[in-house]
Amino acid sequence: MTLGKYYHIGKINLQNSLAYIIDFFISSGLVIMIMLILIALWRVLYQDRNIIAGFTLAQMIWYLVITESIVFMPLRGIIREIEGEIKSGKIAYQLNKPYNYIAAKFFSKIGFALLRWAIIFTAAVFIAWIFVGPIQLNIYGVFFGIISIFLSFVLSFLIACCIAIMAFWLEEVFGLYFMYDKMRFILGGFLFPLDILPLWLQIPARYLPFSAILYYPAKLFVDFSPEFMAKTFFFQLSWILVLIILVSILYRIGIKKVSINGG
Repeated sequence: MTLGKYYHIGKINLQNSLAYIIDFFISSGLVIMIMLILIALWRVLYQDRNIIAGFTLAQMIWYLVITESIVFMPLRGIIREIEGEIKSGKIAYQLNKPYNYIAAKFFSKIGFALLRWAIIFTAAVFIAWIFVGPIQLNIYGVFFGIISIFLSFVLSFLIACCIAIMAFWLEEVFGLYFMYDKMRFILGGFLFPLDILPLWLQIPARYLPFSAILYYPAKLFVDFSPEFMAKTFFFQLSWILVLIILVSILYRIGIKKVSINGG
């Protein structure tokens, strides 16, 4: 299979998404509101100190710029779409298509996700720049940080697939998404870096996929070092490999269930 067909799938879906461009700006407005609240909160916490867990106030806010933009990627929509096709039986019609179902879903969402990320990221940067000013960014940190953000989308997509595919066996998968979402907030480093957590919680959190999605790319962006970059990519790519294998196994078992039951 060539990548050409996946490119056209992604292109068509991105063009369709542009018809709802207003949705991107609504999300940006929500991010701006959240950023303003978090900036006010962190300013209070930094009143009597210059550094918290190795982060200055400016670094902390720019860290939040990254996590906020990542967390608004369209994870729930991916889950709902795949879940709906499984429950309705439409997924049976995909079996004879000349492409891989999971790969097609990925390429159909990547353009939309990255465009949404870019718009939300721009809005968050605008607020951070106004209220705390710029920070000294390492050009390598920006470059490799963006690559890491892309990998975090791949991870998010694979986790979304794992959750959605459970619809082969569960009546409702939203409960799984709810648990994942809360774990991502607490153990992923969404509202604050993992460095702030107590050591007994910080250590396991650093090895879970939630931190690979949020904490690692955000810290790489604002506090770059070659050692941390290597650790980030190794960690993200390891989890991507594990999740690809898990998604493949779950999908194959689920598809056999469809084939046996006739769709």
